[in-house]
Amino acid sequence: MPPYKAGTGVIVDSKGRQSGQCDVIIWDDGIFRPLYSARGAGIYLIESVVAVIEVKSTLKRDSIKQAMARTRDFKRMAILRPPTEERPNNYWGEEPGILPISMVFGFRSDIPGCEKKRAEDVAAEEGVDLPEYLQIVCVPCKTSWAFQKDGSEQYACDERHRFHEVLMPFAGVLNSLKSLSAKRGRPNLGAYMVPYNI
Repeated sequence: MPPYKAGTGVIVDSKGRQSGQCDVIIWDDGIFRPLYSARGAGIYLIESVVAVIEVKSTLKRDSIKQAMARTRDFKRMAILRPPTEERPNNYWGEEPGILPISMVFGFRSDIPGCEKKRAEDVAAEEGVDLPEYLQIVCVPCKTSWAFQKDGSEQYACDERHRFHEVLMPFAGVLNSLKSLSAKRGRPNLGAYMVPYNI
């Protein structure tokens, strides 16, 4: 629903940094429109991207590592913040709570065991805080997981409700979009023309 749209492509910042190819990008068209868009693929400004979903035919350990690496790229990007009374001009940098939601969706998994355990193991191996680098792992017909600062939430298969384990994580993403957009505010676009501090 407007102002949210979905496509595929790459994400850029005002200082010329660029992500790798992202399978599904959800952006707020009311913040910034894509720099370029054709046949569903485009170049999106980091300030408008609210969620990124990587889609895998088979979810593997490397899929989790790739999602965490993508978030690491986003953390290095310069995110414009809207002007405030304290800071009347745009300024750059990370801000907790304004990075895109990171989700990995697999049509199947290469392990019968718990995806939560695998994600925790990969996060420990990478030396990162799991909820900060990956928010959702979703696999149909298997328990899906949402990772948050205050703990993990599971969405188990439910015989009474088909695909409960898929619908609930996606509903969670959709429910988060407005609050994430509100945190982004309405930054000015000028820094894309003058990508250095003045």
